Amino acid sequence: MRAFVLAILLIITFITSSLFAEERKTLELRVFGICATCSSDVKSKVLGISGVEDADIDIVKKKIRASYNPESVSETKIILALRRAGYEVRRPFDKSRVERAALGISGIRNNNDISEIEGILYAYFDVDRVEISKISENIVAIVDYKKGALDPGQFVISIKGILPELEIEVLKNLDMLKAELDKAKSIQN
Repeated sequence: MRAFVLAILLIITFITSSLFAEERKTLELRVFGICATCSSDVKSKVLGISGVEDADIDIVKKKIRASYNPESVSETKIILALRRAGYEVRRPFDKSRVERAALGISGIRNNNDISEIEGILYAYFDVDRVEISKISENIVAIVDYKKGALDPGQFVISIKGILPELEIEVLKNLDMLKAELDKAKSIQN
């Protein structure tokens, strides 16, 4: 009889703990106006919200990923806290609302140029993702951006404004380019 009662108590404990277990969700946002110096301030503001359990910041991509308990805090509250702190915030775009451009860039001197290009492209509010691949002395920058919001020529002008010595062209055939990039990566490996 004791074993039976103990088994029942264990089952009840398991069921109630499962019912009251906190569900965690993750929110990913683009945060504009964030820099290396203020990233700790942004992180502390987000972690200071009751219900937010963890936060990671990617300064280059201007992204924050926060884990939170939806029973304690809403996504809206997290977004509003960042906006009240003076940051421009938006969610990543739905893939159906994204266009892709490819830029062929030559004249790269070092990795600082590549970081600078990435920073210039991520500074656009309507840019969602940047992927840079280096092929010998040249790079290809693949840029995903909000459909209809930007023209790839704007990227060229912005990069040339900071790094005028670079040669940049908008590449037209993305399928052929992808095949060439995959081939180059397999040769490098």
